[in-house]
Amino acid sequence: EITLPDEADSTYLVKVRQTNASNDSADNQPLTSVSDMVEFTVDTSAPFVEVISASSADQTITIAYNEALDPSSVPATTDYEITQSGNDLTVSEVKFDSENANNLLLIIDSGLNNGAVRVAYTPSDNLVQDAAGNQSTTGFNSMIVSDGYIRGAEVYIDRNEDGIADAEEYLPDYTTDEFGQLILPDSVLNAPENVGKQIIIQGGINMDTGAANEIELKAPVGYEVINPLSTLVAEVIETGVTQEEA
Repeated sequence: EITLPDEADSTYLVKVRQTNASNDSADNQPLTSVSDMVEFTVDTSAPFVEVISASSADQTITIAYNEALDPSSVPATTDYEITQSGNDLTVSEVKFDSENANNLLLIIDSGLNNGAVRVAYTPSDNLVQDAAGNQSTTGFNSMIVSDGYIRGAEVYIDRNEDGIADAEEYLPDYTTDEFGQLILPDSVLNAPENVGKQIIIQGGINMDTGAANEIELKAPVGYEVINPLSTLVAEVIETGVTQEEA
């Protein structure tokens, strides 16, 4: 029997000792043997999305997870909502990448072009799970932060709707990657205090110029791109105009 710490997810090295109650005739002691060092990994954490990329040439969206996935559990095509430039795209097939066990592929029926794409995932019956059987029960929503792609930006949700990125509204666990992607799980987006609130982006590095981003960007939750245009829309909404009117 092995007792592991509460935070058990890790790789462990152990030696197994076996004792036979029969005595060794030479010294009248129990027979004991010890194995070589044995390595095993404990994994109780669900997989999570690291990067989402799209290929217009292949009409494919690749969702890269942090670890190898179990190919026997394939999500439904209807679990995914794809939007590009205001147009809804249809997922015709969901399959696993035969060349990379971490990747899930969404095959788009048609119409996927170069540029920002919004991917929303709402899990239903067949959940994404890793090789250890840990299921990912949380959906997500992706957005692109773009005035030139911005990496390492700070993310805020304007809960008090004053248009200001207050310290208590900062989301320290989330930022934008080198492609300007911001992936927020449903646990954040659907929290009662966050529903319908705007996202505010500060700081980060402009990947086109290498310069620090000094522009504060905003967008209503659910926008596929957070850029100067979405910031203008957000500022109009702050005056009392609805998102549809803006």
